[in-house]
Amino acid sequence: MFKDNVSEDQIKEYAAQVNSGGGEVTQIYGIIPVRTKDHLSAVDDPEALFQGFAAKITDDQLQQFQSLQGNIIESIEPDQIVTTQ
Repeated sequence: MFKDNVSEDQIKEYAAQVNSGGGEVTQIYGIIPVRTKDHLSAVDDPEALFQGFAAKITDDQLQQFQSLQGNIIESIEPDQIVTTQ
């Protein structure tokens, strides 16, 4: 996930770099409201948003993105199965 101050154009540029560098972006996510315990509202809770992309990346690309954590990248998560209760 990118930090909320990163523009959609910047995210698309990073996605293009992944594709041109041997990786594969499988999905780009714009600003998406995240359901909180009490509500789902991007307007009421701007902190409950995320933006980024899903990709298959090379080890070198992973290291590049890891070096950006804390700067423009909020978090990097491995692909995994998500379940609900």
